[in-house]
Amino acid sequence: MQNITVIFLTSIHSKSDIIRYHLLFFRHLSDWRYNMAYLGTIVRHLETAFHVKVHGQFHTRTEIEGTRFLTPEQETDPEYGDKLLYVACSRTGATAWDPQAAAPFRRLPNILLTGHDTPPDNPGILYIREALDACQVFNAIQEVIFRHYTLKLKQEELFQSLHSDNGIDGMAHVAHTFLGNPVTICDTSFSVIAASPVVKDADNLEERHGRLYLKDCLFQNMADQNIIRHIYSSAVPYITTLDDYPYQWVFESIRIHHAVVGYICVRGTVREFTEDDLEFIDVFSKMLSIE
Repeated sequence: MQNITVIFLTSIHSKSDIIRYHLLFFRHLSDWRYNMAYLGTIVRHLETAFHVKVHGQFHTRTEIEGTRFLTPEQETDPEYGDKLLYVACSRTGATAWDPQAAAPFRRLPNILLTGHDTPPDNPGILYIREALDACQVFNAIQEVIFRHYTLKLKQEELFQSLHSDNGIDGMAHVAHTFLGNPVTICDTSFSVIAASPVVKDADNLEERHGRLYLKDCLFQNMADQNIIRHIYSSAVPYITTLDDYPYQWVFESIRIHHAVVGYICVRGTVREFTEDDLEFIDVFSKMLSIE
């Protein structure tokens, strides 16, 4: 394939197809909940930030839209329903958890206790054995929710870039501003279509006929790590490592009508990848398939 842009445009058979794809994405974007994060992401962030283990049973994809301190008179917030995470400290402060008064709180769907040595009667109540400052826990949860909010804004910015016909270069720039790590888009001939920032990698790329291509050594490295196979066999982001590189890489295919027409490569040279990054890269791939 000589140019991924040509294939993208000719693979959509008519203007009505383009409009239909745009409307489908717009409907998807308008349904997103901006102020929310997944409970699994929150738990992992707390475990990493405070070097603790969060115990209890929970569904990783439970949506959390806000945080509240747990009080004895706590009732479910009618505006948020079961989308709140209630935080309490069992040893210090006004949010103290009284095990004898636990029964009234069992109707609350998402509860996190800190400084709680023994498992609560309800296995669905999350707890941390270490006594943590409730305000710091509260702030850490809000950080995750805010980052997910930023993710959704950037996803909409991608859509606006697509709708405004800013091209693949413009979309790559939007992706780079969110991910923080270098973003490269290649076609199936392993030629660079767009990159943000501009790639100047003499170790891995070589110029032929006015375009940059992967050198054989990097291609072989990718093949040895089963990255090439993953690009063609999977439609989800793939985190991996490559020989002689101290950071992680993420790859995801770009598909039109299930056919691979290119792929995204993101190098984790600036920071480690998060689950939000992977979700963003997946949406980015789908939008490139329209462009």
